[in-house]
Amino acid sequence: MNQDNQQNQNNIDLEDNTNLRVSLPQTQYFSHEALREMSKRFKEQNKENQHDMQMNWPGQASEDNLLYYGDTMCFEQRYINDLRFQRFTTDNKFTFAADFIINEKTQMRMNCLVSNKNKQVVGFLYPKFKYQFRPKTQLEGGFSVGSIHRRMIGISHILSPKLSVGYQAELCYLRKQLTHSFSAKEKFGRNSYLTTTYSNNSQGKYNFKIKNDNYIDDQVTQNYQNLMLRSAKKVTSIVSIRENKIEAQAMSSHKISRRFRSRLQVGASMDSEVSYSAENEFKWQFRDHVRLYSGLRYSIDGWQFLFGIKIAGLKLKIPLIFIEGEGNQETEEVSKIQNYPNWFKYSLIIGGFVLGTYIMKMLDNNIDKKKITKWIQNSLIKLKDRQEDSLLLIKDRSIRNQRQIESKLFIMRALYGQKSEIKKFIDRFQGGDRLNQITSPYESSFVSEMPYGISDVTIPIRFSLEPNGLTLEKMKTKENILGFFNPIPPFRMEHDNPVLCIIYKRQEESDTIRVSYYSDDEEVKILIDVQQ
Repeated sequence: MNQDNQQNQNNIDLEDNTNLRVSLPQTQYFSHEALREMSKRFKEQNKENQHDMQMNWPGQASEDNLLYYGDTMCFEQRYINDLRFQRFTTDNKFTFAADFIINEKTQMRMNCLVSNKNKQVVGFLYPKFKYQFRPKTQLEGGFSVGSIHRRMIGISHILSPKLSVGYQAELCYLRKQLTHSFSAKEKFGRNSYLTTTYSNNSQGKYNFKIKNDNYIDDQVTQNYQNLMLRSAKKVTSIVSIRENKIEAQAMSSHKISRRFRSRLQVGASMDSEVSYSAENEFKWQFRDHVRLYSGLRYSIDGWQFLFGIKIAGLKLKIPLIFIEGEGNQETEEVSKIQNYPNWFKYSLIIGGFVLGTYIMKMLDNNIDKKKITKWIQNSLIKLKDRQEDSLLLIKDRSIRNQRQIESKLFIMRALYGQKSEIKKFIDRFQGGDRLNQITSPYESSFVSEMPYGISDVTIPIRFSLEPNGLTLEKMKTKENILGFFNPIPPFRMEHDNPVLCIIYKRQEESDTIRVSYYSDDEEVKILIDVQQ
């Protein structure tokens, strides 16, 4: 029975995957670099989209011709070993999903499934169409062809910049049931979304689900020393209430580096009794278009070991499932496994996730050591030479600007680069009056030897001084300012999030040294009273 439940749950999960929606921006499509850039844009667009559950508009710059992107092709070969009855079975399934933009108002998603679970071959094609009826209203429709016959219609509407609603009706001919779904999505704060969904069918069954997605800002996580907190990117919690069952799940996604990612999921369900589950997963980008997967899961049904590889747009998954639930025959192997308490098994999953994350970080640092040394010897030297040429043009002006307002505002030092390295550099001068030593004299060499990951931008910041203080307008990146450069290697994750650190004194606070940090796209304002 547990095996059948697990297989049915996998079927449900598979059907849920066919409801994913992706909006397509215009780009160049048939190169690995373009695919990686497009995948990055998809994630950013889905995060900022006001209604990515139902309401994904095609890009305004979309061409009228047919655009195609397929990156969800998956083949799964499962090996199931039922320890209760000494029975070993295999099954497999193939899924494929592709998105097409027909014109600026019409989008189509094609879903395909072929599976031989339970010794029966099941397959269907499920195209879904979305049409932008009005600027804030979208219509949906779809039908399936194959073993499962379905018809679907829907509508979604944006009520405000932070709230959208949707309705969907789907008829399944195989089960002879009609399902109605009502959904609403609201944005809280900058990176938090709350999705509420209620559905019921003609058989009287209902499902009420609340999902909360929290995307963690990189500028916030940079302040943490702990790797688990610093690498956290997304936290999701889900509560689902059915007629006779309550389920709760929590997921945490971590981006350790550009190569390594990890994910932890824990869940609990309550019907006649309470059961728990825990799952971890690790991803390694082995090459530009090759990723390796591994994971471990434990639930009331037993253990599952996951291995997989993704090459370009094709994903191959090999789950090894060991069912150890209660059965008519209790073998010696089952009794040995069940001797361990459940808390030990769940702790093994969570502990393995934490340990695996730290191992991946150590492995990533070892891989990058040689690349960093090569980058410093080649690229960094060129960047510093280019900066020196730029500073020659603005050095004299920066000295005059600073001397004009030195009695009111004095820029002691300005640093640009990796926040953690900047903090380590400043900590060397903390305590007593030693922070005053961080100031470099005007006559000294303006290209000083800085630690790895930091560039000295004191002269460009002094060059930007005005009679009323310092103002830098909001821009995409400060790297384009004259005299700036990004000192973080491009293959490091921190390269995308450099910070500007300004150490300064004010006239009214002559005994106080202030240290301010600004993100790469943040406006900088340090103003003074010109009437003093």
